[in-house]
Amino acid sequence: MPQLELDLPTIYRTAKLAETLNVSVRTIERWRRDGLIPYLKVSRRVIIYNLPEVLKSLGRFAMPAHRKLEEVAV
Repeated sequence: MPQLELDLPTIYRTAKLAETLNVSVRTIERWRRDGLIPYLKVSRRVIIYNLPEVLKSLGRFAMPAHRKLEEVAV
């Protein structure tokens, strides 16, 4: 898979990570609880995420395309 060069900050808090990944805060919390994404608990109320590490962790769930677009067209 090709690497994307993005000019994004590396460290995110929960709400900003959810916005960046276009998912809900509850989804981020569930992924964290289920151990799907790495995080660092800085204090009792502050949790931060390293975006490249989160993307790397989520990348292992990517599904490869099995058919070419022409094969899918009816």
